[in-house]
Amino acid sequence: MDSTGSIFIRNQKIDFWVTGNGDDFEVESDKVAAYSIETIADYFARHQADDYGDSIQKHKCPYTNAEITGDVVIAVTEDHNPWLDFNWIFIKLSEDYKQGIPISFTLKSAIAMRERQVIEILEKAIYNLPLELVEVRGVGDGGFISETNENASSWELNILLKDQKMKVSQLVQARFEMSISLFFSWGRSLNARGILEMVKRGGADQLVGHPESEIFEAKSSAFELQNKPEKLWKFQLAQSVAKFANSEKGGLVVIGLHTKRRKEIDTVDKVVPIPVSNSRADTYQKSLDSRIHPPIDGLEIVEAEHGKGAIVCIYIPPQKEENKPFIIQGGFIEGEYDASLISIVRRRGEGSIPLTAREIHSTLAAGRAFLRGRPDNTIR
Repeated sequence: MDSTGSIFIRNQKIDFWVTGNGDDFEVESDKVAAYSIETIADYFARHQADDYGDSIQKHKCPYTNAEITGDVVIAVTEDHNPWLDFNWIFIKLSEDYKQGIPISFTLKSAIAMRERQVIEILEKAIYNLPLELVEVRGVGDGGFISETNENASSWELNILLKDQKMKVSQLVQARFEMSISLFFSWGRSLNARGILEMVKRGGADQLVGHPESEIFEAKSSAFELQNKPEKLWKFQLAQSVAKFANSEKGGLVVIGLHTKRRKEIDTVDKVVPIPVSNSRADTYQKSLDSRIHPPIDGLEIVEAEHGKGAIVCIYIPPQKEENKPFIIQGGFIEGEYDASLISIVRRRGEGSIPLTAREIHSTLAAGRAFLRGRPDNTIR
């Protein structure tokens, strides 16, 4: 049965759970975020040795008379993310950290992959970090997979921390970045919802190199910050959203991404966060509600922090065919706004095209024919 305990690290009381065979100490990451990995390992190793009654030399390593085993388990105190299999980081307790501090944790990939692919992705992710990838093992339903060419979607990583002064908070962040790199390595196969979840959780950088598509549109600046008349930018906002609503798969508009033309396709080349605003999402929502008919079901406007700025996502889920086409109230003729006009747009491939007069007439004719077939010939 697990038990609890506490130690003092530099006069701060740290509570922990004793797990496993009594050799593992679990502590919440936010309680020890400011301490280095070396400090955490040092104090818990001495605590374990004291419990065993061994004579050790305080504040020094190696522990010549102590048999140190087990792990310090950092329980990462953050919202559970779909790309993190387990929210724990294991720091191996040892008598000798001359080569580095052994660390392990488990990550997930969005699709089943081979070991070689995982190693290639992770080595790029830790290139500028003081981490050495020692071993990667795929985990299946029956435990560790035995062949390196077998596919798996869960991976246990054994890593050597070369900079023992790295803080717990920095290690947690490094793990987070590795998890994003691995889970979203196949980002081009993600649907609009998957991209939204990635951006919400800090993964906007993974969209660099991602082309615009029938479900994804990038904007470098907020609509209201483009030095355009209010009626114009609100009309353009409605266009960007309505064309996804009129498509088969819905889509996602992401604001805060700069694009460059590559092979005739606008492709994200860098992240350019926009100023944070507490009112933007509400302003956008009200503007869209007043301009698009019928209202779009499930519309989400999310402002996610990114560095000192924000990335804004407007998510348009697939809509019912009977609600289409979504019509924009108002339009521009020769630069002048006319509220009596209506606009109907949809997205096809990478570009937008207006619905033709023939298509609009066909839709209206089909609707009238349907109504004529009703006994009371009324609209419901």
